[in-house]
Amino acid sequence: MLREGLIMTDADRCYFERRAEQEIAMAAATEDPSACARHYELANLYLSLISETPVSTAA
Repeated sequence: MLREGLIMTDADRCYFERRAEQEIAMAAATEDPSACARHYELANLYLSLISETPVSTAA
């Protein structure tokens, strides 16, 4: 994950949310079970970054 002590910006959070949504969409679109599983794994990694990293509130 991100290095300890790093703060996620709003732009980072938006990026990871967008990437998770894209991976979920690709998982739903594929007919290959292995590819589907990998897309969900990536989506979960992006979502875990969002939930585990503090967000910067600096303007």
